[in-house]
Amino acid sequence: MRAAVLGNGAWGSALAGVCARRGHAVKVWGVPARPEEAQTLEEALDGVEMVLFAVPSHVMREVCGRARPSLPPDALLVSATKGIEEDTDLRMSEVIAETTGRKEIAVVSGPSFAAEVARGAPTAVVCASAAARVARAAQAALGGGHFRIYTSEDVVGVELGGSLKNVIAVAAGACAGLGLGDNSRAALITRGIAELSRVGTALGGQPRTFFGLSGMGDLILTCSSIQSRNYQVGEALGRGGTLAQATAALKGVAEGVRTARSIHQMIEKRSLEAPILEAVHAVLHEGRPAKEALRELMSREPKPEFLMDSWRP
Repeated sequence: MRAAVLGNGAWGSALAGVCARRGHAVKVWGVPARPEEAQTLEEALDGVEMVLFAVPSHVMREVCGRARPSLPPDALLVSATKGIEEDTDLRMSEVIAETTGRKEIAVVSGPSFAAEVARGAPTAVVCASAAARVARAAQAALGGGHFRIYTSEDVVGVELGGSLKNVIAVAAGACAGLGLGDNSRAALITRGIAELSRVGTALGGQPRTFFGLSGMGDLILTCSSIQSRNYQVGEALGRGGTLAQATAALKGVAEGVRTARSIHQMIEKRSLEAPILEAVHAVLHEGRPAKEALRELMSREPKPEFLMDSWRP
């Protein structure tokens, strides 16, 4: 196939490598630093049969709007960006659909550090689309060798899992920055999965999706490694640094910072119970010290791990 990857960061470059290993002719386009370079997007999209969107979430709308006139009408569109658009609460596939006028979008998500994908380390992800043939087309185009792709019809759940786990990863990094141990990380991951499932289901995802690759799998990865930029931000905050200091030190974007604000708005609108997500928002955007947020989480009213109807007073 002739493919274009929009986004020349670590993840976009890794996906370009996946395309190349599959034998595709691939072009990589990055957001231009100068206005006079803008016409290069039209050149990148000329005659392509597949377009992978791998730009940061906060520029997705702008890039899609600019790409729309040049998108071949039959090209397979694949979103590989994790995040929720601020102010609109739209997932990335919804932003792409709204701005390009195309409704059949495939979404790729799962535990996949760019550096490991780039060097061909065995990786498993999930590709979701409301149209089974679109998910299978993306699976066939990108899957193979060390990059294994499963399919799903739950676009909402796959995108929410990939977005919300970034917020939980900030909390995991904060635990490390505070000098806490493995017990704390295990507790956070386990309760984080419960929270992802509860919130994600309330927002329209299927419960089982959050226990798959795009939920539990991605959460375990990003909560357990300094490779995660969201983890790095949390660790810096746990050590007493400011958000500005934490993000300035990054090579790339920590999507969990923006997603924390978006999901906070969605939680408030629906009166959902999400203590970890809300604690991360308070640390990131309300100036609450990580140590204080931890103390509040641990002092919440005791309750059963699971609701059990068989229990009686």
